This record gives sequence, structure tokens and C-alpha cells, in this order.
Amino acid sequence: MNNSIAPISTMCHSGRLISKRLGEPKLDRVFNSITGRINHLSEFVNGYARFTKLHKPVKKMLI
Repeated sequence: MNNSIAPISTMCHSGRLISKRLGEPKLDRVFNSITGRINHLSEFVNGYARFTKLHKPVKKMLI
């Protein structure tokens, strides 16, 4: 998913810059909204990756 999030984020950043240059506040709000959702999705993916990461096994003797 991270491979999809990064290019979308970059395109939104470029879109926001273009919309500001064009003076299109509605378009700017659209890109701000998409950027916000991308940030939340990225946080979710990173949190899920941390949650599912396996810890190294601890060896102990069985009696």
C-alpha cells in the first residue's frame, strides 16, 4: 500500500500547488481533503505494520 500512497501524495501536492497558482479555492479544498485522507491511511498502514511485526523468539528450557 505504501507504494500506492507515495505517488498519490506527490500528485496531490502538485495539484495543490497548481490550484493555488490558478486561484481555485474549491480545487485547493479538494486536494487538501485528499491529502488528509492519505495521511490517515499512511498512519494506519504504518501502525498495522508495527502491530504485525513479529518479535524475535525467546528461547527457554522446557521441564
